[in-house]
Amino acid sequence: MRPDAISLRFHKDSTVPIASVCLKDCVHLLIHARWALAQSYASLAWFRGKSPFSREGTAVFFGRFYADDVAVRLYAAQEHLADAIIAMLEITKTDLKPHQNRRISKASVVGAFMRKQNPNHKITKAAVKLFSSAAWKAADRYRGLWTHEQPPAVANSGQVWTRDKRWKKVQETGVEAYSLGIGTGDVPEYTVDQVVKFLHAAFARFASTVKTIVNAYVQILKDQGIRVNRRNKAVSWSFQVL
Repeated sequence: MRPDAISLRFHKDSTVPIASVCLKDCVHLLIHARWALAQSYASLAWFRGKSPFSREGTAVFFGRFYADDVAVRLYAAQEHLADAIIAMLEITKTDLKPHQNRRISKASVVGAFMRKQNPNHKITKAAVKLFSSAAWKAADRYRGLWTHEQPPAVANSGQVWTRDKRWKKVQETGVEAYSLGIGTGDVPEYTVDQVVKFLHAAFARFASTVKTIVNAYVQILKDQGIRVNRRNKAVSWSFQVL
């Protein structure tokens, strides 16, 4: 989808052609995330039995390394997808301002705008389905902790500690008492398999959402006289002469 060719059918101030670039950026990140997900599975399989140096700790290290990459790329991809929606629907900064309300991600701002202004739009419905899914919520929480707080502890990663005070109040003793565990560490929140599982599900959900929004964009182009010919899963563009 070439923005220069698409621009032939739109006003010089239109942002609709820019959406094609945003969608390309989003899809590229999705391809990268797919590769990282495949590498996560491959690492777990290799270091859990097929490698002559099989070791669970090594499997967890590499499995999580690639899984974390999936998490951050999905977040970046959703921001590019939000930019695509802004461009294709020609949403202005003024339109979005009332919906910011301390929201950090552009996707959440655009989502709030769409739910308020276009609740029945196919894009809105696709976004609501994505953001309300358990897998996407789990992936978003994981990425949020990974980025803004402390990366969640994963089992078989060695001894782990949360960022809490080490003295713990002893309950129901009748007196104020505290205990301190030496060398015990804390209980990991996840196993690497749990992380990979919900990131895989989140990836699939997001890919489906992207497909819906790309189809909506293609329809906008068709409405402007741009014919889309899909041959062998490729897209070629031709323009009707007015």
